[in-house]
Amino acid sequence: MDKAEAALDAFHAVGVLAFAPTQSQLDERADFHAAKRLIAGSGATYLVQAWRGEPRTFDAARTFLLVRASLRSTEKKSIVDQGSAFAAAATATSGMPPIGHTDFEGDIASSIARSRTTLTEIIDLHQADGTRIRLNGDKFSFDVLGDARGYTDRDNMDKLAVRLSEQASRAIVDLDFRQFRCPPGILRTYYQSALGRVRRTVEAPAFDFYSVWVALMYRRMSRG
Repeated sequence: MDKAEAALDAFHAVGVLAFAPTQSQLDERADFHAAKRLIAGSGATYLVQAWRGEPRTFDAARTFLLVRASLRSTEKKSIVDQGSAFAAAATATSGMPPIGHTDFEGDIASSIARSRTTLTEIIDLHQADGTRIRLNGDKFSFDVLGDARGYTDRDNMDKLAVRLSEQASRAIVDLDFRQFRCPPGILRTYYQSALGRVRRTVEAPAFDFYSVWVALMYRRMSRG
């Protein structure tokens, strides 16, 4: 018996519901259908136009789990001021600061820090048969909302989440990605250049893991 099975048996023995998905189980559910748009049909059915592959039908009433999240992408740049960098190089070579840099301290080139954060609004729709449809606000047309369509991706994705969850009355709605702490190594990051450093932190890989992991968790919970 491996350590995971032993730990599960110990939890189960005291009445604690626990699960330990394997990497192969996570990998089996990694694929999803990236929707370009939804075209409403009768009742809770939609035609899904995908970015790749053939269109497919989707019955919202058969949704097992709806995962809604806002994903952050943060880019931090530390850019070395080229004038100060030149002064540092000149000082290191000659021992004297060049003309025009008499205020240079002599050992540390100045830098400029810049930061930018963007958000991606997203919904994953896990179906009863195990398939998954992803609505990514950066790549999705919200024309299915008609006159209710708003001005921002967040507003539109929230409206669509409400509509779909009402049509899938038995579905679990998960909004807890922000509280999730993903395993180490999933968030990765930085690129170094000659005149500074650019550090990018993207939550998309963490959400990819979370969406599959939480779907497995809820399925395990539903079995008791």
